[in-house]
Amino acid sequence: MKKLRTLTLMLAFTLFLLGGGIVVQAADDATIDEKVAGETVTNDGEDFIVDEISDLEDVNATEGTLDTSDAEEVDLSGIEVMKDEQEIIPGIKSIFGSDGRKLVTNTTQYPYSTSVFIKAEFPNLTKIGRYSIGSGQMIGDDSVLTAAHCLYKKEYGGWATKVTVYPGYNGSVAPFGKANAKKIYIPKEWTKTEPPAEDYGVIKLNKNIGQKTGTMGLTTNTSGAITISGYHGDKKGKLFTQTGSISKTTANSVYYKLDTTRGSSGSGVYNSKKQILAVNAYEYRDRSEDNYGTRITKEKLNNIYSWAFDNNLAVSKQKGINYELHVQSKGWMGNVANSTTSGTVGLGLRAEAMKISLSGMPYSGDIQYRSHVQGNGWQGWLKNGEISGTRGQSKRLEAFQVKLTGNMAKNYTVQYRAHVQNKGWQSWVKDGATAGTTGESLRIEAVQMRLVAK
Repeated sequence: MKKLRTLTLMLAFTLFLLGGGIVVQAADDATIDEKVAGETVTNDGEDFIVDEISDLEDVNATEGTLDTSDAEEVDLSGIEVMKDEQEIIPGIKSIFGSDGRKLVTNTTQYPYSTSVFIKAEFPNLTKIGRYSIGSGQMIGDDSVLTAAHCLYKKEYGGWATKVTVYPGYNGSVAPFGKANAKKIYIPKEWTKTEPPAEDYGVIKLNKNIGQKTGTMGLTTNTSGAITISGYHGDKKGKLFTQTGSISKTTANSVYYKLDTTRGSSGSGVYNSKKQILAVNAYEYRDRSEDNYGTRITKEKLNNIYSWAFDNNLAVSKQKGINYELHVQSKGWMGNVANSTTSGTVGLGLRAEAMKISLSGMPYSGDIQYRSHVQGNGWQGWLKNGEISGTRGQSKRLEAFQVKLTGNMAKNYTVQYRAHVQNKGWQSWVKDGATAGTTGESLRIEAVQMRLVAK
């Protein structure tokens, strides 16, 4: 998995974090050393790496049914909204000249129907009778794109304990009803140092409310006019919108002179095709620069798409050695990693093929492997997730060999073993040695693999 090393000048300034108005010291394209692309954490404790989708393209917007049969009145006045240090400088709202935001009078109209009001409860806020507000955008039937700081904030005690979204909220009525978060995805890097470049996340909901609201698309293209439609904290839960142009782009940010205040964090910055190209998130306290959002790069698009639409993330790659067996009558067993068993034990089923790869490792180099197949003998060496063995031919995998190359081989040993018919688990072997048997007509049933630092 590739690593991103951003070498940029650190431009020190003080920012407002709009979802709750938190004052922070940060930099636009702050350096993130040794960041592994795709590293993800969730609010229920998962930690994994998202696979790269090689042919991923822009995602198109879709209109919904706009069914308002589940409309409900929502009174959000009972708990005080967190304001934080924004009150240190009264009146500063990052408004450029006259206020250009316009009230959306019909929030059931697409695309305004995709804008969601976010109410988030955090450990350190709940105990003082407060909650955090933010904005987001429907991007899937059950998926909302927003800013990571609306979902995880160290100052507030870490993860939000409860997140409720109200699509198309107009200050008193949620025309499409409400939905609750059942799972939250954010970049792992955000939980470490909260860098602006990683300030984005996806909320998976407990209902397909996006079928009613419609959804926004996604793009890495930053050309053309842009619009922000969000729930600004000074507008008391009403949706306001503004259209303008991009003033500047950097590797990880999109700048604009669109008016923003706390609460609008997480709003999608979208183009005329209703495709989101950035997530609105930051403003300068002294207005020395334009407001800006976290840019959707190719890597971020890959992550967002996977979080929102991939239902098999539980088997995504983990840091280390990853492998998967294709087993008789069962097919591919799902990705596992780092000494976990792949295959079956005690069922008398043959392994037929395998895939092996490395993910998130700090050194260059490949992992290579080959299989000894019933009736075929040794196949050629393959690498990095290619399929070794056979499928659909009812041929057993009898033995395999694995080795590392490049700097990985200089720093790690690869160890592996096989569970063999009538023999059980064999001893661990390493670095190109044979696991399994040859010339005995015995099937491999399961395997385990691990990396050991030299």
